[in-house]
This record gives sequence, C-alpha cells and structure tokens, in this order.
Amino acid sequence: MSDLKYWIVKLEPTIIAAIKVITILIVTRLANRFIQRSIQTVQLKQQFPAGVIMLFTRAVKLGIFGISAVMILHAMGIDPTAIIASLGVGGLALSFALKDLLSNIVSGAMIMIYRPFTIGDFIAISIQSNETFTGQISNIDLRYTSLRSEAGTTLIPNSMIITNPVVVKKS
Repeated sequence: MSDLKYWIVKLEPTIIAAIKVITILIVTRLANRFIQRSIQTVQLKQQFPAGVIMLFTRAVKLGIFGISAVMILHAMGIDPTAIIASLGVGGLALSFALKDLLSNIVSGAMIMIYRPFTIGDFIAISIQSNETFTGQISNIDLRYTSLRSEAGTTLIPNSMIITNPVVVKKS
C-alpha cells in the first residue's frame, strides 16, 4: 500500500499536467471548429473572395495553434518566454526578407475586399518610372493582377497597383 501512495504522490504532477494538455487540445479543437464555421458564415453573407477568406482562415488557425502551443508548454512546466522571444526575432528577420511578398499579398487582399475594379475592366496604371501599363484585367490573385493587352499578358504586382494612380474603365 505504501508503494501505491508513493507512486500516486510521485506521478500526481505528471497526471495533472497531462489532464491540462488534453483539456487545452480539446478546447483548441472546439475553438478552431467554431471559428471555421463563423468565417464560413461571414463569407456566405458578405461574399468575400475565396483567396481573402483562405488567407484570413490560415492566419486565425496559426494564431489559435500558437496560443495553444504556449499554453501546453506552460502546462508542462516549460517556460515559453525564451521560445516566444526567439520566434519574435525570427519573425522580424523573416518579415524583412519577405517584405515585398507580404506587401503584395496584403495589397491583393485589399483589392479583393474593396474591389476598385473587376475582371474584364480596362485599367491604366502609371508607374513611377513614367511607364504606363494598359489592358483588360484577366485575373486578380493575392500576389499579381494580370492585364491582357495587344502585347500579351502583363503581371502587375498588387503593391504597385495600390501605391500608384490607376484609371479604371468599367466594362
């Protein structure tokens, strides 16, 4: 009997930590499902483009799982402060490295949400180097907007469209 008490006392912190981890995982899964359904409901009501919804959904999922990971580390008795600080520094370095890509993605999301023009419209974009791109929009995605003209298809980075004057002729 004394051996059983010894093992119960010895394993109690581990059992409690395991229960906490399981609880966190269950709550994370429930929160993820709830947010997924909420995003789908908003998409149906607001008719947001699929690319914007996908980007937002992934960002929310990443946030939920990141918070859950920190909570699990804390429940297991591991101090997550150093890990979070390292990820912050790494994220800063990565954001500098991917600055143009992130700028195009955010600009693409803005174009898709605000819809200043649609596929089929004719636009003229004046770039700072005194060059003008003119054509009919054939595709809009998170990174590029495709213009079809007599010369062929031109891919314009979305950040150029957001930061430069654009003349839109609705079709």
